[in-house]
Amino acid sequence: MKDFDLIWPTPIQRGNQVFDNQEKILEASVEYSGQINDDQSLESNKGKLINDPRIKTVKQWMLDTVTEGVSKLNEQFWTKPCATMINEMWSWSSTEYFNPLHSHPNNSWSMIYCVDSNTNEEDGSNGTTMIYSPLPWGQYADPGLAFMERTFMQWHRLNTGDFLLFPSFIRHTAIYSGRSPRTIIAANFSFR
Repeated sequence: MKDFDLIWPTPIQRGNQVFDNQEKILEASVEYSGQINDDQSLESNKGKLINDPRIKTVKQWMLDTVTEGVSKLNEQFWTKPCATMINEMWSWSSTEYFNPLHSHPNNSWSMIYCVDSNTNEEDGSNGTTMIYSPLPWGQYADPGLAFMERTFMQWHRLNTGDFLLFPSFIRHTAIYSGRSPRTIIAANFSFR
């Protein structure tokens, strides 16, 4: 297992996992996808993606990855193992996507998994997930504080198979615009 990076000093795990049935995972992700940043489109597909047999491998891998990583982080605090629960799972597949700054309240950890990146459309921040420090930053910014951007914001271009695992309280945003759809699966987790 890859160790967590400590940023701010918040643990964030990055890695890559491509599955033998990646095309079937993509097919299910597109079928149950929100097309725009619209909670109603996600609500109409609630529970369908997580129960689709085509994503069984990615769902089990997510559970295993989160369980192993979070257990390792908490080994000095947990007196017995905790059960990992998937609270929600959803997908986005779109040529135009902007998810404004947000966090995932009432969850412990969150994961973003890139099923299909369409990396041929890279430019600037296109196709990135940006995560922001939980530490407070001032109300003023100018070129004299440019060095703070990397201190308080981490840019992650997710290619096919890449994932980010982070505490759910971390604020983040994502943007993509291209001719071919970009597809991700995201999930929130808790422990019992």
